[in-house]
Amino acid sequence: MNNEQVDLVLNTLEDLKEFELVDSQDLTQDSHYNKYLNKAYKHYKELYLNEDIQWRPYQPEYAALYATRRKNICALTMGLGKTTIAGLMLCCLYEDNIKLMRPGAIQIIAPSELSIKTRWLEDLEKLKVIQGNISFLKKKEDVFKADKPIWIYNQDFPKRELSDRKGNNKFLSKSLNKANVLIIDEAHHLKPKTQRSRHINYLARRSKRVFLMSGTISDGRLDLINFLNELTYGRLWPYNEKDFKRDFTAKRKIKSSYLYGMNTNDSKKSIHQLSPDMISKYSKLIQRYVHRASYSDSNIYPYVHIPKRETVVDIVTPSKEHQEHYEETLKDKQADLEQAKLYDSNKMKAKALQLLHPVLLASNCPPVHIENHKIKKLKEYVEEYQKLGKKTAVFCDGVESARVVTLSLLEQFKTERLYAHDPNYEPTSQTQAMRSKVVNKFLFTDEVEVGVFSINLASESIDLTTADQVIFYDYPWASLKLQQALFRVLRPGNKSSKVRAVYLGNKGFIDEHQQTLLA
Repeated sequence: MNNEQVDLVLNTLEDLKEFELVDSQDLTQDSHYNKYLNKAYKHYKELYLNEDIQWRPYQPEYAALYATRRKNICALTMGLGKTTIAGLMLCCLYEDNIKLMRPGAIQIIAPSELSIKTRWLEDLEKLKVIQGNISFLKKKEDVFKADKPIWIYNQDFPKRELSDRKGNNKFLSKSLNKANVLIIDEAHHLKPKTQRSRHINYLARRSKRVFLMSGTISDGRLDLINFLNELTYGRLWPYNEKDFKRDFTAKRKIKSSYLYGMNTNDSKKSIHQLSPDMISKYSKLIQRYVHRASYSDSNIYPYVHIPKRETVVDIVTPSKEHQEHYEETLKDKQADLEQAKLYDSNKMKAKALQLLHPVLLASNCPPVHIENHKIKKLKEYVEEYQKLGKKTAVFCDGVESARVVTLSLLEQFKTERLYAHDPNYEPTSQTQAMRSKVVNKFLFTDEVEVGVFSINLASESIDLTTADQVIFYDYPWASLKLQQALFRVLRPGNKSSKVRAVYLGNKGFIDEHQQTLLA
């Protein structure tokens, strides 16, 4: 089952009562829920009085809800405050519980160190009950030094190797203390059959409570079955992938490659899609674990402000020289493009993208002597908002395009760039501290008028709510990443009445084709 099927399920079940984690009528009679709800409200009121936050009563209610269950999938829409809810849940469980006061009794696995610094540590340290009880594990040696009850580390930390006194290597997942509570943030990153997934699943098997969080229940790399298997360890969930396809799905035809539609001879292949007739039966299987909420829910929308979105798709006519350069590149790389069409499986994805890379460069980053009309149009949009005193966030998928965009904008605007590694830029790499500084400068100072952000780095787990305009210069092949990047700006906390989203493309080039695929 892929992300399209998951979307079908979730959209169809949006208004079904049976899709709720626990029936709301039963909750009022549940003594455990009422006990946790009183605790959650107490801590939330302290947080509200001492910190500059908006009053959102659904947060303590959801925290109490999750505290009553040993296993949860929290699939709340991006921007509803999942880290705050998780923190309140921890307060409910941690208070007066001696078992949770030993080192590493609570472990939080976040997608990156940037999300730990900019989100988790900031949100958790605001809660008095757990304040000062958090250890951030960065180095392998920290496992033996950490003496706080709450440990937090990134998703790659458990798969690191550690040498013992005898010189034998073992993974950190084997050295971490057994957790009473394990929280996995952005759990859809756990791609099946990878080292990262295997080690985190090992930790989940040893934990008494498992809490998976995802603003996007699946992004195409992890289907819902695997997501549930991470939580239920393959025992409580009664279906494996083969049996699920047999009992619940029908086949349909889809486009077979990245270049599908660029000529009329492209073939289609079959995939499994959830049969509409089986949705009600399937919902009963997942109701035990999945709790989903969105901005439109009656207990949420009165307390959450979302700016209106103005969408602009601007297809730029390239210069004559740029057109000739692009056509020459297509001619030179024709054999590679034909080969890329054959790589339609996930395993061959990297090879296909590698073959397409020169064509993307020819579209987005032509040689310096060739006039780039897309860069020119980008500057016009940024200048329009700069004159109004408004900030712009520019998202780039490619390292080369981000470098070209940054250098061009620096000529006219106060610009900062967020990236991981670029051998042709100074500095060549950004540390976690440097990335945090870039995000904070964009959010809290007037030193930055425009930020250039890597989609892979910034599409999740950070907020860019001071921006009034989002511009996509080039595009990822996964539409979900595009949506996630947009919701870094278009989310609760942004006080603007409207956010403009601009999608740039060169007419007749591959990026215009990408826009068609992502639409």
